[in-house]
Amino acid sequence: MIRNALLAAATILGLGPSAVADDIFVPADTPSIQFALNSASTGDRIFVSAGAYANALAFLGKDVEVIAVDGPEVTVLDGAAINGGASVIFALGTGDGALVKGFTIRDNDGDAVTIEDAVGTLENCVISGTNGNGIRVFANGELRATEVTITGCSLSGVDGAGGTSILERCEISSCGNTGLRGGTCIECLIEGNGNASSFGGGAFGATLIDCIVRDNLASTGGGGAFLGGAQGTTFSSNHATFAGGGYYFTGSFGASLSGATFIDNTDANGTSGAAISASSDGIFGTSAFIGDCVFVRNDASVSAYAATSTSSAGFGSCTFIDSDAFVSADSMGVANSIVRGGSIVSSSGTLSVTYSNVEGGAVGEGNIDADPLFVGGADQGVVCLGLGSPCIDTGNPTVFDPDGSVLDMGAEPYSVFCDADNALRGRAGFPTLTPSGDTTPGAALSLALEHGVPNGTSNWILGIAPVFASLKGGVLVPDLTFLLPGLPLDATGSLMLGSTWPAGIPAGTPVWIQAWMVDSQAVKNFSASNGVAILGS
Repeated sequence: MIRNALLAAATILGLGPSAVADDIFVPADTPSIQFALNSASTGDRIFVSAGAYANALAFLGKDVEVIAVDGPEVTVLDGAAINGGASVIFALGTGDGALVKGFTIRDNDGDAVTIEDAVGTLENCVISGTNGNGIRVFANGELRATEVTITGCSLSGVDGAGGTSILERCEISSCGNTGLRGGTCIECLIEGNGNASSFGGGAFGATLIDCIVRDNLASTGGGGAFLGGAQGTTFSSNHATFAGGGYYFTGSFGASLSGATFIDNTDANGTSGAAISASSDGIFGTSAFIGDCVFVRNDASVSAYAATSTSSAGFGSCTFIDSDAFVSADSMGVANSIVRGGSIVSSSGTLSVTYSNVEGGAVGEGNIDADPLFVGGADQGVVCLGLGSPCIDTGNPTVFDPDGSVLDMGAEPYSVFCDADNALRGRAGFPTLTPSGDTTPGAALSLALEHGVPNGTSNWILGIAPVFASLKGGVLVPDLTFLLPGLPLDATGSLMLGSTWPAGIPAGTPVWIQAWMVDSQAVKNFSASNGVAILGS
């Protein structure tokens, strides 16, 4: 009684809410999700039980949460039964409080989800088998997608060119046009898209941050991506029939490319850049510069990079393994880089190579020719420097690494912690293993696992060497020297392990670690963290 009186007084005085949000249950309260949405008010929540539902969901200016309590495996919005039109429509000023979570949206004749003059938020959903786009963002529309899988769309997975899009820990695969058009993708997997795409099989005009872009196809240029930008993204086994198997830039469009890895990309033309191609002053106006990138086994006559009509081009702090550095420009520069199993070629103009480790040698200040002493797995794109590498502190002496020491040669400055990538996506995106601390004997060391299986268990594999073996749809990084099974994860899928670095491990010796988890929403029911190598000091 006292509580109710105080609440009433606070409401009258404007100190509290004037209305209480309701929870509506489908099918217990009403058999139709749309009927529930029609009767709901902004702030209400609609909880949907398992089943197949034929009606579309139209958010007409209402900020309401629609949540499938049993998840996308057993809760379906069946587009085929709707007879055309989108299954989910965000329109007429719907704001950031509108949410669709935990559904499979399938078999649409057109686009599965549309957003126009509204904000649309999707979490933990699966969109599959549509004859249009998986998600289409029109003018003044904004998409926010987290842990959404989009697969088998006839057109694009996400066509966000009309508005703005931010996708985190999502998967876009097997779409016929392009995976992602416009927007920003963070920690996403973009795979097997673009059979009908002329440019940008994986992504077109998008910003890719810490993504994996693989096995995409463009019938003209940019098998992995066309225009846009990429930071910390891996492009592997993408293909273009004309130019830029991994990435293609053209015209005077601006772009940003740093910290990217290119592995096994191909270019059928053979002379236009298997990893990257740029034409007509394509990357940064009249000059092109590519920094902190890794190139491994990209297959074309000019395999790592090709450019035409640029006045100058250069590579800074890059690593080439069985890939050439090539450019057609008035001048080309290579600095602070490692080139092993490839060559540096400028078909016209002047060529400058400085402070680089080039197999076979190169004329220029500060150049060397010596084994870089990688920790292991360089043929898999892991180009971390081992203790005692001749590339440590031998870059340009006027430039410094983040730790304050003289710049190292190559894409990865020396660290006792080496990220070997190769995470296998699960229900919460890519599990991430992050080491921190000190590796002197007896010093404190910790390992943090995030984005694992909520309330699940993890199995930690430790090895004294990398194997990079195929396993359960992913890559097993360490050899199986030691196993820590059944370590529990919390409700967020996280675990922190603390220990001390053991005595008896020689300085510079790497210990390889990776966590694997049983995950019903992952490929072949397993997800895995990135592999890491930890070097004793």
